[in-house]
Amino acid sequence: MKPDSPISSLKGIGPKTEELFHLIGVYTVGDILLYFPRDYERYPQICDPDTFVPEQKNAVFARAPKSPSVHVHSHLKTAVLDVSGENRTLRILWFRAPYIRSVVKAGGFYVFYGKVTEKDSRYYMEQPEILSRESYEAAQKTLRPVYGLTKGLSNKLVIRTVEAALADIPLEMEYLPEDVRVRNSLCEYNYALKNIHLPADEASCITARNRLVFDEFFFFILCMQLTKDQSMVLKNEFTMIQPGMQGRMTRILSPP
Repeated sequence: MKPDSPISSLKGIGPKTEELFHLIGVYTVGDILLYFPRDYERYPQICDPDTFVPEQKNAVFARAPKSPSVHVHSHLKTAVLDVSGENRTLRILWFRAPYIRSVVKAGGFYVFYGKVTEKDSRYYMEQPEILSRESYEAAQKTLRPVYGLTKGLSNKLVIRTVEAALADIPLEMEYLPEDVRVRNSLCEYNYALKNIHLPADEASCITARNRLVFDEFFFFILCMQLTKDQSMVLKNEFTMIQPGMQGRMTRILSPP
């Protein structure tokens, strides 16, 4: 796969999803790698159904009393699961995802990561991620990228697409000499590209950002220099009037 391959060449990107990526200016595999996160977030501490905080993202660790049930309304299939603590019940919803029944097993323990909302004195979590406790605790050591989105395009989908692009696209050739990188404490370009999207930790993210900021200023200065070198001297075809001659020239040019 090449950087100029269409974004639809990545697995899981169909025509409708491709149109959504076009809305954010992503047309090729190379574009998605240059679509940098606008922010990062840390995974919160694990809680249970009695201690989650409404209107925030929570990582609720709970036992699934049964497999999710599937409700059909207006041809829309929704998987529904209720998890309870001693005092509260959280209803978890997955839209257009009947396959969740085969993912969440009765009696299993899972971390459900998503935003909890309150409506009519009931609590809901829509489209959460499902992780084992071990996987979630490992994820807590990393930073989660947050991308600019458009309606219909989820942050999770963008992350998955970036992961696929990083796995399929060949490494870029490093253009900076090693002594320049060492002198300016800069990491290698491919390392920067990976860790700006999927940083292993905060230090890796800062290292990647410093390299990419250097590149941005370097190319800006280079373009300015090229523009200066390409400047041309053109002959002025207009008559220049010396100071104090304006009135005289007006009388000379005025008709009798």
